[in-house]
Amino acid sequence: MLDAGVTCPYKASFITVARQPEYIHATLKSFLESDPLAALLLPVNLLVGGLEAGYVRRYEERGMARVFAMTPEEVEAMESFDALPAYATRGNYRFNTNYLRGLRTNVGLREPLFLFEDDIRFTRDWFRKFMTSLAEITAREPESPIITLYSAIDYPPERGCHAILTKFFARTQGIYYPPESRGRLTAYFSKFGIETYVKAGDILVRDYCIGAGKSIFVTPHSLVQHEGAVSTGFSDGRHRSPTFLP
Repeated sequence: MLDAGVTCPYKASFITVARQPEYIHATLKSFLESDPLAALLLPVNLLVGGLEAGYVRRYEERGMARVFAMTPEEVEAMESFDALPAYATRGNYRFNTNYLRGLRTNVGLREPLFLFEDDIRFTRDWFRKFMTSLAEITAREPESPIITLYSAIDYPPERGCHAILTKFFARTQGIYYPPESRGRLTAYFSKFGIETYVKAGDILVRDYCIGAGKSIFVTPHSLVQHEGAVSTGFSDGRHRSPTFLP
C-alpha cells in the first residue's frame, strides 16, 4: 500500500478531446477529491485528440498535468486516413489514434499506467481500493495482470477481484496496464487500429488479450463511473456501471 510522501511508480493519463460539454474538468476534480492518495499520481498526462488544447492548459500552468496536443502532421494523418470499413466512423478512428497515444505515454513504456477516458467519475478512495485489489490479484496472478476499473456488466460483488471472460470485455473508461503488457499491446493496437483499421479500441484490447492468453481482471465494484452522454465512437454514450458505489 502506498502512503503520502512515497515516490509513486504509477502514471495516470487521460485521453480527451475538445467538445461540449467539457467533461474533463469534472473528471479531474473527482480524480483528486475522491482520494487524497491520487495526488501521488500528479502530474497526470492529458492526451488531446486534436490541435485545440486551450481548455486544459490551466492544469499545466498549475503543475497538475502535462498536456500533449496533436501536431498538425498527426491531425492530417488522422483525418486523411481513407481505408475505413463501412461499419466504422471517423470518430472511431480518431478515438483509436488518441488511445494509442495514451498507451505510448512515457518513453520506454516502463511504468505501470492508468489510462482513463475524460468523462468519468471516481469512487471514494479509488486509488487505495485499487491498490488493495492489485495486491489480491497479483497474489494469485503474478504475470502482470491487466485490470479494468469499469464494467457495464453486473458482476456480483461477492465474487471479489476476478478474471472475467475476456470475450465479454468492452469499454475503456479506465484500465490499468502493467508495463510488460503495454509494449506488446501498443504494437498490436498500432497495426490493427491505426495502420489498418480493423476494430474499435476496446475490441482491440479484448482481442489482443485473447490472442496473448492474458486475463482481464475486474475489481469487486467499478472504481469509476461513466458520466458521458456525447459519444465519440460506436457507443450511444449512455452506458453505466451497475456496480459503481459513489
